[in-house]
Amino acid sequence: MENQIAENQIQQNQTEWTIVLIDDEQDIREVVGIALEDAGYRVFSARDGLAGVKLVQEHMPQIVLTDIRMPVMDGLQVLETLKRDVPETEVIVITAFADMPLAIRALQLDASDFITKPLDHEALHLALRRAMDRYTSRKQVRDYMALLERDIENQARMMQQEKLMSIGRLSAGVAHEINNPLTTILTSAMLIQEDLDPQDPIYAELDTISKETLRCRKIVQSLLDFARQSAPMKKDNNINEIIIESVYLTKKQAEFSNIKLKTILSENLPPVIVDKDQIQQTLINLILNAVEATESGGAITVSTQYRHLDRMNIIKIDDTGRGIPKEHLDKIFDPFFTTRENGTGLGLSITHSIIEQHDGRIIVDSTPGKGTCFTIMLPVKTEQAHVC
Repeated sequence: MENQIAENQIQQNQTEWTIVLIDDEQDIREVVGIALEDAGYRVFSARDGLAGVKLVQEHMPQIVLTDIRMPVMDGLQVLETLKRDVPETEVIVITAFADMPLAIRALQLDASDFITKPLDHEALHLALRRAMDRYTSRKQVRDYMALLERDIENQARMMQQEKLMSIGRLSAGVAHEINNPLTTILTSAMLIQEDLDPQDPIYAELDTISKETLRCRKIVQSLLDFARQSAPMKKDNNINEIIIESVYLTKKQAEFSNIKLKTILSENLPPVIVDKDQIQQTLINLILNAVEATESGGAITVSTQYRHLDRMNIIKIDDTGRGIPKEHLDKIFDPFFTTRENGTGLGLSITHSIIEQHDGRIIVDSTPGKGTCFTIMLPVKTEQAHVC
């Protein structure tokens, strides 16, 4: 058995292969495990399905060998769990000859192959070779599709950045031209008010002029902020700490609206290289937007997790608010798009731009009447990923 498997390993030397072996029979775990290790594989063994799934989550193997009939969690349950959580993992099931219907069911659940007991070295060799070939082919397809997606995203990002730069230059020019007359209008209205009795009908009209002028100045300031977006000053930061500060700064607004603001933060997140102030700006903006969209008695949850597959720190801002209509979802990051009466339509556009400057992504999922979830993905450097 050792020679056959070693030959197979040499043929597949492009990849360092890791195998998790799950079987409730200790003799099988020991014999097969030693043979695989002698052939150069990294092997981790478990005596039941639950322990096996935990090993897979810890070590992310390319191949899993699992018995079908086991206590606690059987092989089909292991297969279903792995294909749901780590679908790229190839699973070979081990079964008795009398369990052929279960083996067929395993293939229907996308098992790579099955082998029968007592284990035959040639059958194991062929099953491993097929699983390795299948894993390699699927990985090549995934890598190619990921490359295509990155190219499309980069082209879209470049077009968006050019669009934002043009709008920014235009906004800065318009804002400077409007700011001076607005100041004159506001000052004149306030000076006239000083000479009038507050009961005078004109006084109320001037008060309206002052308030609307201040609203225009707020829009002008937003335009200037949009035009002056600075390059991020990046350094190592803990995402959870930034979230805790952001939630602290916004919890009063949530409490005032009788909205529960809570966090579910994953421990031991790898640090990310980001501009703390800019990331905090995006989080505060998203949380305040969620507060405005959520009715009294609702809830907002800010959560984090680390995604091993693509080495991303994931931040989710999830609310139980009124949701976003489907026809608006592809427009919400466009400059000046807003459905709010007093909105400028620049907050989410700035947020989108900041996340992209950090080589991240932001996406939104929303169901009208049920709520909205914004997901931010920030990359972790490869040498930092082991922290988790």
